[in-house]
Amino acid sequence: MPKNTLHRDRLEEMLEYANYRTPAEYVAKIVENAERANNSSMTQFGVQFTKAATHVNTFAELKDTDAHIVGLSMEALSNIYAENADNILDLYDILDDYRSKYNLYNYVQYPIYFENTTMMTADRVFEQYFDLDLIECDENEVFVDCGCYDGETVHSFIRNYGTKYKRIYSYELIKEQYENCKENLKDVPNLVLKNAGVAGEAGRFMTAEFGEGSRVVSQESYEYWLGQGVSREKFNMEELVRIDDDITEPITFLKMDIEGAELPALKGAANHIKNDKPKLAICLYHQPYDLWVIPKYIKALRPDYKLYLRYTPSYTVQFPHEIIVFAV
Repeated sequence: MPKNTLHRDRLEEMLEYANYRTPAEYVAKIVENAERANNSSMTQFGVQFTKAATHVNTFAELKDTDAHIVGLSMEALSNIYAENADNILDLYDILDDYRSKYNLYNYVQYPIYFENTTMMTADRVFEQYFDLDLIECDENEVFVDCGCYDGETVHSFIRNYGTKYKRIYSYELIKEQYENCKENLKDVPNLVLKNAGVAGEAGRFMTAEFGEGSRVVSQESYEYWLGQGVSREKFNMEELVRIDDDITEPITFLKMDIEGAELPALKGAANHIKNDKPKLAICLYHQPYDLWVIPKYIKALRPDYKLYLRYTPSYTVQFPHEIIVFAV
């Protein structure tokens, strides 16, 4: 475990600052950084900072569990981090390499100081869910892909580990995307592809399509979105399954990128995690609290997991996103 405490000390100071700074000071900081970015080659940051200075948090009346991170204003996210400083520092302490700790420091720094250092730690070496320094696979691999989307994750798995595996399970909730997966993965051997979502409880639940993703919504959230003019056609009743019920053989590798449903889906796979100790690659950025809640939940199930944070953002989106916890 790394002994250097410099960035932990800075993280603690930063979270303390976020707790006492005034809204006016916060906006002034954003404007300052926007002007600096606009006067440099980083004009895309300037545009985003300027927008953030006037952005209104329209999710304030929703339950925390329904608030998607990209729908939160940066100020709201900063406040959440400040209120959960102890949880963030606890997460820092249980991460197993300094790269992970530094990723966390820079990730949290963005909405508080509006520094663009998150892009400094972006991982461009390995494909998103397959850090070859952390994840090893062999011919006995049973890979579970939660969030098939268009089949690219399965292809990425095969590019990185080959076709000598035991089985792949892939879940996709949205019917249209499921059909794309069927076509794109038709030649993949030993694949079980399912038109279903994964959750903590099995059954049929209301889901909403936002952009290219879909997630379970509460009745309160459904009524809110209708009031905002979102079409009823974006909402559907869909089949959700528990991985513990749906997969009867031991699993060795579990990936989740499911638009904020990661925590309940992990709870629906708790027996597999406790009994099989699969390698995990879980997205932490869809819900603000997932950043620390999910790693702590994983450690509660299996204290012998080692945890690593990797940051794999797109080049076009600069706010904190695409951060993944690997558990091995």
